[in-house]
Amino acid sequence: MVHERINVTRSSMPGFDEYMEKLKTVWDSRWLSNRGGLLSNLKKN
Repeated sequence: MVHERINVTRSSMPGFDEYMEKLKTVWDSRWLSNRGGLLSNLKKN
């Protein structure tokens, strides 16, 4: 019997470069609170 490890506490995360790309758009907009552009994009999708 082969035992396969199942991670139940490790979050699924994007790659660092992908994360930084999203963060850069927030940083460049200088809108770090609610109702910013990132939230609007998340609601559309």
